[in-house]
Amino acid sequence: MKQIALLLPFALGWSLACAQPAFVDLATQAGIAATGQNYGIAIADYDGDGYDDLYVTRRDGPNLLYHNLGNLQFEEVAGVAGVANAGVSSCAVWGDFDNDGWPDLLVTDRDADNVLYHNNGDGTFTDITAQAGVAEGSKVRAALTADVNGDGWLDIYLARLGLENKLYLNNGDGTFTDYTAASGALDDQISMGAVFFDYDNDGDPDLYLTHDAHQPYILYQNDGTGHFTDVSAAAGVNYAGQGMGVCTGDINHDGWLDIYITNLSFNTLYLNNGDGTFTDISDAAGVTDPGMGWGCTFLDCDNDTWPDIYMANDSYFSPLPNVLYRNRGDLTFENISEGTPLASMFAGYAVAVADFDHNG
Repeated sequence: MKQIALLLPFALGWSLACAQPAFVDLATQAGIAATGQNYGIAIADYDGDGYDDLYVTRRDGPNLLYHNLGNLQFEEVAGVAGVANAGVSSCAVWGDFDNDGWPDLLVTDRDADNVLYHNNGDGTFTDITAQAGVAEGSKVRAALTADVNGDGWLDIYLARLGLENKLYLNNGDGTFTDYTAASGALDDQISMGAVFFDYDNDGDPDLYLTHDAHQPYILYQNDGTGHFTDVSAAAGVNYAGQGMGVCTGDINHDGWLDIYITNLSFNTLYLNNGDGTFTDISDAAGVTDPGMGWGCTFLDCDNDTWPDIYMANDSYFSPLPNVLYRNRGDLTFENISEGTPLASMFAGYAVAVADFDHNG
């Protein structure tokens, strides 16, 4: 059973008490303790009330949209909003694809077509998949948005399991063009994790992909026009492992984004050297974790300005605790989750963090 929603209370607990030794699981109290085979989490203030809301994708039932009421209470409104989408959903990502100021929602499926929902600005959504032209994309394992060509419109990238990944360019008129082949980022391996980030500080989003089955990971450098070049080997980040999740953050405050990757055994932390190359500092940093890593994120859990790492472990073979690594500020980390709700042994996939109650 995939208890993805139970990772959210930990983020909620962080917003309440991460500057203190204790963490609090508020799932039941907040009304978001959904159980079942949940896979993905997406956070955005979809209704413009100033509070972040939650969208959860599920395999064994309709998806869930939790409207944040502003008092650490949530109301499930997916059906009313028109985004329940009772397929076998895998991922979800928010993005203002038409630049109207309201976040729209893309939902991907493990076995069927994607669905793009337009935010009507009144708490409801309209399915615009057909006219947008973004339906194709089964077996999606990661869904991303970024303006890859600098035209001011958010584009879509889908990482897929054993199928050609998809890059949809936003035409700015409510439609998208499949630009995958022309972009050079047409990887067709067993993609699992993906992230856009500006690794070379040239002002455009580059792309990093993790793969399962000991296939090399890929770093694509963006030339600023939406054309990508594989620079993995030269950058030193083409490890061939069983990569699952990936996240980026500047762990040493040098102005260059670093990479953290979860694997089915022993995670990887790449330090950005600032010259187009990276150094594997996983062992020295103390963040390898021999578990079955999946979702991960950087967050400053204690407000000391240093990005910490939270990662979820799946429990396919045996229950394993999730882990919060506190950044000491000297390129080393310590596990501070032991004995707290953060170290739960639920089957974790997705991880998300937000300040749901605006307390900093």
